Amino acid sequence: MIIAESEKKHISRFEKDREAIALYLVDFLRTFAISLPGIFVPLFIFQYSNKPVLFGATALINNLIWVVVYYLIFSFSATVLNFCATNLIFRHIGFKRSMLLGMVFLMAGIAVLLGAGSQFSVILVAPVLFGISVHLFWIPFHIFFVRKSNAGGNFGNETALQIFVQGIAGSLGPLISGFMISMWGFQPVFVLTIFVLCLASVPAFLFVTESWHREHHTFSIVRSYLKTRATRNLGLAIGSRAGEAVLFEIFWPILLFTVLQDFAKVGAITAISFFLSSLVMIWAGKQFENHKGSRIFPTSVFINAALYIIRLFLLFPMGMYIIDIIDRMNGKIYTVGFSSTVYDATKEYGESDFTIYREIVSHIGQAIMLACTIVLLLLLPDWKLIFIVCALCSLGSLPVYLASRKK
Repeated sequence: MIIAESEKKHISRFEKDREAIALYLVDFLRTFAISLPGIFVPLFIFQYSNKPVLFGATALINNLIWVVVYYLIFSFSATVLNFCATNLIFRHIGFKRSMLLGMVFLMAGIAVLLGAGSQFSVILVAPVLFGISVHLFWIPFHIFFVRKSNAGGNFGNETALQIFVQGIAGSLGPLISGFMISMWGFQPVFVLTIFVLCLASVPAFLFVTESWHREHHTFSIVRSYLKTRATRNLGLAIGSRAGEAVLFEIFWPILLFTVLQDFAKVGAITAISFFLSSLVMIWAGKQFENHKGSRIFPTSVFINAALYIIRLFLLFPMGMYIIDIIDRMNGKIYTVGFSSTVYDATKEYGESDFTIYREIVSHIGQAIMLACTIVLLLLLPDWKLIFIVCALCSLGSLPVYLASRKK
């Protein structure tokens, strides 16, 4: 009987490890696929011809506004779906099929970018498809990750490994795609992305098991979390962090290209920075796993905010390389601390409910910040001052530090 119980526990541990590995593999392949066009998508839209002029803006500001509008459509689409179509995942599609459909819609969005030709209006269909993809993919993935990956304790080591995997995958994509775009343009990159996404769909579908899911009332979930001070502060931090992330995703590649004037160099600097920053992952994960990261996190946040200001003055190639490497190395510590605390909160406050809340406040934070950015682009004397807004958003993640100190 003792042997049977021991074998049962061993099999259960093996199944959980197998499922965790499958999730890490999905994340690796998906991150690699998205990193191929990822940093270059803002540049693709920025340089696209035949864009209508909005608000009588200059050519430069009009190009920037259209990039922001593209991401605003994405955030708005994801927010609407988070509110209105969550039970589609839980009660009808199921987690694994939802993740698979998320990949399909992601591939459809890439196909739209690939086949848009000279019709700019067609491109604006892509962020809607990406919004559907994000809704279908990330809610199941986050819940699976909380349930399947944790080996005990908090999520410091697991988050560090996840971001390390993303960092390695993310370092390969820009390097490959930068040279491909320089040689053959964007189209081959989009084709390769679709191919890798097909592979990314397989591991979770084959090796991860799921159980029955209850119905969720999204508005009630959000209302209940906003009533509690701790989860309200976490929501503010998550929304602020998401706003910072999307502004960085838009404006940093454009500033890099403005200074370097070379797709291959932009890809190379991003790849080098991703790889070097990944080396600090395991150390950072152990700090947060052992609750030693409560002092590291706020320091990293302030460094992150300061780097946004410094980059306004280092507008030369070597300055770009230095700031990107330092920023991404510090950013990994910042991200591990932030993400591990959010995963800990997910485990504490309700796996599925808090994941829904997390996704909603993330996309609302992005949408609000992007809408404000359009106004600021029309008012500011220099578009690069948007990085000051990024610095303020970074400081908005400090409620996560307060949450981590309570543990």
